[in-house]
Amino acid sequence: MENNQASMRSVSQETSIDIIFLVRAVLKNWWVILLTACIVGMWVYMGISMLKVPQYHSSATLIIASKNQNNIYRDTVVEKAANQFQRIFTSDALENTIIKKLGKNSLPGTLSAEIEEATNLLIVTGTSSDPMDAYQIVSAALENYMVVSDYVVTDFVLETMREPEIPMQSADVTLARTMAIRTAAITFLAAAVFIAFVFLMRDDIKNEKQAKNALDIPLFATVYFESKRNLFTRKMRKKKNSILITNANVSFSYKETISKLATKLDYQAKKEGKKVVLIASVSENEGKSTIASNLALALAKKQKDVLLIDTDLRRPALYKVFEMKIEKDQEIGNYLMPKKSSNNEKNQVKIWKKEETLRESSTGLYCLFGTKKYGNSDRLIHSPEMKQLIQKAKESMDYIILDSPPGMVASDAELLAQQSDMILLVVRQGVSGAGEINDMTDNLLSDNQVIMGTVFNAVKSRVIPWNGQYGYFSGYYGSYYKSYDKSKKNQEKAGGANNANIQ
Repeated sequence: MENNQASMRSVSQETSIDIIFLVRAVLKNWWVILLTACIVGMWVYMGISMLKVPQYHSSATLIIASKNQNNIYRDTVVEKAANQFQRIFTSDALENTIIKKLGKNSLPGTLSAEIEEATNLLIVTGTSSDPMDAYQIVSAALENYMVVSDYVVTDFVLETMREPEIPMQSADVTLARTMAIRTAAITFLAAAVFIAFVFLMRDDIKNEKQAKNALDIPLFATVYFESKRNLFTRKMRKKKNSILITNANVSFSYKETISKLATKLDYQAKKEGKKVVLIASVSENEGKSTIASNLALALAKKQKDVLLIDTDLRRPALYKVFEMKIEKDQEIGNYLMPKKSSNNEKNQVKIWKKEETLRESSTGLYCLFGTKKYGNSDRLIHSPEMKQLIQKAKESMDYIILDSPPGMVASDAELLAQQSDMILLVVRQGVSGAGEINDMTDNLLSDNQVIMGTVFNAVKSRVIPWNGQYGYFSGYYGSYYKSYDKSKKNQEKAGGANNANIQ
């Protein structure tokens, strides 16, 4: 418990300065922010439109002018005249005159007059729930104000600058639209801040410093994010879409990272005399199967006899990754479950043989996959048959790579750990919390198993230096990898063309 609390404190300290990660988190959830803002703005618009009775405004703009054009009046005099006209348009005398003019018992709305600041303009507005009434109110006011003004303002008159019109749209629609836009904008900013705050407070592993300081096991390797975008460009030509180092479209930098990971693992395994490597993770979608597949391929490229076993019997996926067609008699279940026999003889499981195992074409990697789902996977994994299978493979293979189910989903990883020599825990950037990772680490270590460390996976490279750290593709080495990768692809194209000519 204390370790988890310490981990969370460490994570909080690191995330307080990791602005770039927070920006990415906000951008990643842009659709949530936008959708929230739109929904709130729509609610505001509908609320104002439904709750308020529609009001229509009809306005006229008037200029206060002198009766004697030769006289020049000071601003104070014009201001005084404007105030007088304003009082005239809001007076009871003019209101009664308008009521008689319209033939009503009362004024079917309101009449207001506003002086434009620092000008000699007077805006007279009629307001009513009926657009025609609003227009008639202000029109009647303009026709009859002189009856009252001649007795009050003798030296000034009003000239019409803009005539009143019958309003086609209620003022509340404009108000509702304005309020909705403002509210949506505020909600957008608030949602962005909230998401950033949530990601800030989460104890998930956001950078390499946290991977080193917040976890109970050492950082074994860092694998930077490899985009799938370029892998789909040749989809119509039936090229592989998986991120495998055997795929020509995968970047050189990614291949080099996996190669270094395999070299480091090979060194440690030889040093300690280990063969069985378990690749585990806390949650789904952390890239565990991709790491397991590429690690196995990289070791096979180093002329090692490697057997990759898909031990996720609940949700097998490696046959899809490698695009392999698995025959019925090649299923992993044949080695774990006795076959039903027609005679009275005791049922026997299939004994694994190296020469009968499927192999990946380019590297010669031995593959033991399955396509069927087993509800009793924990029993099968903990069975004597599984132990027999692994033991048999150890006799002829240099390495056995086990791709396990996520630890949060099932206890299968813990059972597989008991049959493994070494464990690598795949941690994807920004997915699992430090507390969850450390808890799983404790469970895997319960039987004194050796955890080599974490593979910090799918790390987004930084494009600018931040806190003394540089992204994988920044600076000199980034340019080197990109240029090397480009030249290598050109060589491969040229080699392919030459081979075609030879054939």
